[in-house]
Amino acid sequence: MNVKFEDVDYEFDLSKMTVAQAKVIKVHCGLGLKGLSDGINEGDPDALRAVYWLMQVQSGISSNIDRVDFVVVAFLDALAEGTKAEAEATAEADEDAPKE
Repeated sequence: MNVKFEDVDYEFDLSKMTVAQAKVIKVHCGLGLKGLSDGINEGDPDALRAVYWLMQVQSGISSNIDRVDFVVVAFLDALAEGTKAEAEATAEADEDAPKE
């Protein structure tokens, strides 16, 4: 999904996270996949730090997972907007798909 945050467009797809990326998140944030997923929904700062880092990596931006910093509520809003836009695009594509 596309996430626009702080006037930058990022790509983010949790389903494309690699084992190496998951290991970095586990070592630095203490979160496995379930903890990461639950943490996103709960607004857990470690989960959001991991997602922000992963989003940057997936967008070709190198960063240190231990040093990323951002405004939490603004980031949550950006994730929610990206999720909403992706859901709307999927629904529109489903409506436009040929019916059998």
